[in-house]
Amino acid sequence: MTHHWHALARIVAVLVLTLVVASTLSTTRAADFEPAQPSSPMHDWSGFYGGVHAGYVWGDFDYSGGAFGASTNVTPEDGLFGLLVGYNYQMETFVIGIEGDSAISYANDRRTVGAAVPVPVRGDIDALFSLRARLGFAMDNVLVFGTAGAGLLETKTRAPGFVSEDTHWGFVIGGGVEWALNDTWSVRSEYLYGDFERENVGGGISLDPDIHVVRAALIWKFGGLLAGF
Repeated sequence: MTHHWHALARIVAVLVLTLVVASTLSTTRAADFEPAQPSSPMHDWSGFYGGVHAGYVWGDFDYSGGAFGASTNVTPEDGLFGLLVGYNYQMETFVIGIEGDSAISYANDRRTVGAAVPVPVRGDIDALFSLRARLGFAMDNVLVFGTAGAGLLETKTRAPGFVSEDTHWGFVIGGGVEWALNDTWSVRSEYLYGDFERENVGGGISLDPDIHVVRAALIWKFGGLLAGF
């Protein structure tokens, strides 16, 4: 329970930090504004979008029980890539939305556990899926945002004569910055943290995984295709 309260605290911290940074940047921009200069139309973030993303994932796999005995830590890490799709709705400078994404990875790590009889074990991150709400603060073509929602992690555990593929439900939180290059294309930098439920992987062994993701995305806004819907 304490572990989940710590994760909830991270959600609040991300959202508060997002709003503080966005407000500070907005105030700075307002102070530099020259009324005599004609202003161009503000970027509109509303609409549907899709994109591709790529980045790096590292995990913290806590195994315990069975042949592993006391807790054993495996730290898989490697690149990941995937797709995302979502919808934004802008209300003046605030942007709310929903986003879903999927990613695959070949992240893995190996450890030897047990003193009397050493056993090699390998933990893999196979795939990550999430469905998250987003809350952002828009400064023309720059969007600073926080995000939180449900996640699903697919893992694989290997040991001599043993392979287990497992699914872990949990939640994903994070934040980032997105820059609109024009009315159609934007790029994004983002961090996500995932906390997932402990599952029995067989043989009395349980796995409690957490992950961290840093990634960049290229996004295409196609809301104009549904204008007037």
